[in-house]
Amino acid sequence: MRTVPPTEKGKYRAIASGAIANGKPVIVNSDGTVSEVAKSGNAAGSQVEFDTGTPNKNIPVFVPSENKIAVHSNDGNGVMFMVTISGTTPSFATENVIQASNYSHGEGPGVTICSSNGSALDRVLIAYQDISNSRYGTAIVYKPSDGTFGSKAVFESAQSSYMAATYDSNSDRVVISYKDQGNSNYGTAVVGAVSGTSVSFGTPVVYNSGTTNYQASTFDSNSNKVVILYQDGGNGEKYTAIVGTVDNSDNSISFGSEVAISAGGARSQTNQNIAFDSNSNKVLVGYRDNTESPQILKLVVGTVSGTSISFGTILDAGINNGVDYIGIAFNPDRNKFGVVFQRANPIRDVAILEATISGTNVTVTSPMSVNSGAATFVSGTNGLGTQIGIAYDTNVDKFLVVFQDGDNDNDGQAHVLTAPFQEANLTSENYIGIANSCSFHGNTETITVTVASGVFYLDGVANPVIQLLKGHTYIFDQADSTNNGHPLHFKDSGGSQYTTGVTVTGTAGNAGAKVTIAIASDATEPTRYYCTVHGNGMGNTINLSDSFVNVDVIGTVNDQQSSLTAGQQYFVQEDGTLGLTADSTSVFAGTAISATELVVKE
Repeated sequence: MRTVPPTEKGKYRAIASGAIANGKPVIVNSDGTVSEVAKSGNAAGSQVEFDTGTPNKNIPVFVPSENKIAVHSNDGNGVMFMVTISGTTPSFATENVIQASNYSHGEGPGVTICSSNGSALDRVLIAYQDISNSRYGTAIVYKPSDGTFGSKAVFESAQSSYMAATYDSNSDRVVISYKDQGNSNYGTAVVGAVSGTSVSFGTPVVYNSGTTNYQASTFDSNSNKVVILYQDGGNGEKYTAIVGTVDNSDNSISFGSEVAISAGGARSQTNQNIAFDSNSNKVLVGYRDNTESPQILKLVVGTVSGTSISFGTILDAGINNGVDYIGIAFNPDRNKFGVVFQRANPIRDVAILEATISGTNVTVTSPMSVNSGAATFVSGTNGLGTQIGIAYDTNVDKFLVVFQDGDNDNDGQAHVLTAPFQEANLTSENYIGIANSCSFHGNTETITVTVASGVFYLDGVANPVIQLLKGHTYIFDQADSTNNGHPLHFKDSGGSQYTTGVTVTGTAGNAGAKVTIAIASDATEPTRYYCTVHGNGMGNTINLSDSFVNVDVIGTVNDQQSSLTAGQQYFVQEDGTLGLTADSTSVFAGTAISATELVVKE
């Protein structure tokens, strides 16, 4: 750690990066400077209710032709909403009903954007299980511009479930994958051609000759391949991927070999997802590792080559408190993914992080809580449903997150989010103590200038040697009438006027007159302040120094607190406060010995 002498026992005088308030928890940065524990980035917009009917299967997709997001939901009826984002507020239009009764999401409907004419992305296809028709696999085309639907089309004349859908823009075809319960529960895919609001299908093709559960899919526009992610019940419920090639001449699809990603575990619906990164030309897979307790979030990068797919090193995303309902959407404006999920502990909340692909690896930010209170996303006790979903609106450069909120009568709720998301700088390892005193009281300081006996007085002191802190801004206020005819300015070490970061406002001795100087964090100048009319004698030299803070470390008593309870243990919160329970990042701050004193991290 970069310290500034002197250092006392139990204290460090460290170089500060940014303002640090007395009594605040402090972390050490990778360059050895220290910062106040805090969150930075963009907070979620206000929560907006869109459905009071216990909606699940909340799946949003962006519709480029409308510059809006279409949201599928099942609140007893199958419905679609069109959503317009303005600022950080989503506005939901009146719902359009897909099917008013006997509508089933088929334990995972397939919902994808598609085209009515091979060019504009102006339709949404929904694949679902139709209870009113022997639970056959059924699809319908939605027209977002007027909220109408085409006729239902059966793609599998047998009970079908666990559906996923994606759009192959190269062949202008949709691909639906599903579990065919009329054929030994095999994993099956079918290609559909959309025209207007109608869809016709080719012959279904088996891609996994074993029980196939919980599917997700995406289109790799670099290799022009479809990638299907599923849990292979014939192989220990391992998360598995397979690459498909569409032939639009006969609406057929062929597949390469299956590739297992994970060690397996119990079936877990909607706890895996996949999306394509058009910058790196890779896919990102996110899944819940069911072999761990509690289940943890893992991410892995996939590379398609020909009809095969290979995977990089699996990343433990550090979400070790139980996860559910994983959604992934790519942000082409930042070339990063938004990954949303439910955290089970310490409260059941919706959280989001950013994931970045580099080569065959992925890195993530710390997660941000999307909703302010505890939230659950299960319907009753069966846990079935995609109750949380995410889409990116490229028109307004925002994410929309939709979910079912157990704190609000299981109503449908939505948030708009802007990347980068708020993230904490606190980790389980970088906390070092509590700030006791700082060399500054903020990033900007005003110094009152007067003139007497032929010299400048700064805050009442005759032409003192002054110390300016790097990274700070100083305002020399020359409004007092004694400054008339004595303009203050600065010089460099060579004796020339120093102008970098300097702004002169008004005329010395008149109301509003001031000289502002912003000192760069790596500055070595100026070295003097002076009068431009009467020379150096009116001023003095300037010393530049790094901002510093005195930090109380292990075993030291910090006396800069308030409203503590003696004998109570306190934990550092990710927003920089102290709390009685651990935050998502569990860091023990210390034990209170009075209302104002804390024994640091004893």
